[in-house]
Amino acid sequence: MAPVNWYYKILGEEHGPVTSQDLRRMAMEGTLNPDDLVRKEEMNDWVAASRLKGIEFANSQFDPYDEEFDPEAETYDSAEYARSTRKRSPKRNRDVVYAGFWLRFAAFFIDWIILIVISAFIGAIYGFVLAILGVDLDVIQKTANLIGVLVSWIYYAASESSSAQATLGKRALGIKVTDLNGRRISFLRALGRTVAKILSGMILLIGYIMAGFTEKKQALHDMIASCVVVKN
Repeated sequence: MAPVNWYYKILGEEHGPVTSQDLRRMAMEGTLNPDDLVRKEEMNDWVAASRLKGIEFANSQFDPYDEEFDPEAETYDSAEYARSTRKRSPKRNRDVVYAGFWLRFAAFFIDWIILIVISAFIGAIYGFVLAILGVDLDVIQKTANLIGVLVSWIYYAASESSSAQATLGKRALGIKVTDLNGRRISFLRALGRTVAKILSGMILLIGYIMAGFTEKKQALHDMIASCVVVKN
């Protein structure tokens, strides 16, 4: 049997074709949400991904199985239209709990300690090698500082764009970073959010303090990257 070709829409942009297994993987990774639209190659209209049986969605703030579930809805590999016109209503942001300032600060403190250890280890090796090569001490110090910044950026960006969507500090406290729709963010977006922390710190740390007062507990860098920090 030939594989089923699927297309999907995220934020109004169409993608595909992908296979059924691709859809399953995307849902588990958090890049496909229950309310994203999908269709098979021969279908003219789009249906919500939540109406496909056999898919497990990673984003915990959504509940793809509510009281309106139609047992005659589409199966995972055979998306025929449901005989009933009732639509399921995935739970949205009403179930989302945003992480407050002090919880985020505690996660930052844990990550700060971890980064000190990582940076010290890398810096020791780097400094030892360059000292053997006879590089000037001032040059070693300046480049070591630069490496420390890059290590920090990569640590945050790689961690928060991973399947865990969180650094080690955030994971320890049960919080993670998502976009405004609860999706996992890309590496570039996570990197942009991390770099934007410079602005949050430049204005007397007000950009960070904003997380204690804004509606969605967003700091300035969260707003710039269109992200939120939520509890798992």
